[in-house]
Amino acid sequence: MIKKPKILLALLILGLVFSSLVRLQFNLSDGFVSHGVMTQFIPLPLFDFAKLSGDLSLTSTIFGYLFFLLTGVLFFLETMENKLQRRLWLGFLFITLYATYFEWMSLMQDINLTYAGQHLRMGPVLFLLGLVLYIRSYRTQRVKHETTKVHWVSPTEL
Repeated sequence: MIKKPKILLALLILGLVFSSLVRLQFNLSDGFVSHGVMTQFIPLPLFDFAKLSGDLSLTSTIFGYLFFLLTGVLFFLETMENKLQRRLWLGFLFITLYATYFEWMSLMQDINLTYAGQHLRMGPVLFLLGLVLYIRSYRTQRVKHETTKVHWVSPTEL
């Protein structure tokens, strides 16, 4: 497998890990105060939204969203010549930007002492969407040489 697809897949997996599977709970209102690390494996909710919540600690899901943003930007730059894939990755970027903005606003509200527990957790949805777009962007082709290795081909190389 070429290095670039491996790196992009690793970024997607890191986005899932840091947005949904392993989350640091903390508050910023009195400086950085950690409330421990929360891990959740099964069942993993696809989407979780709360306007108000009794849990007034922030989580580090924004780090996972930043990995998703980096993946989306790299894919968007790679598929500049393919109009359909460029639009699909642009949609992925807009959804990820909204989730990142929501988490950023929660951080700012906690600093300003107005945080009411709202959260938007959509890491699994972003991972699945990114994985579908990743599979769609990189198709396998069998090379008719002496070997039967599977080569990853970028859509721009076809």
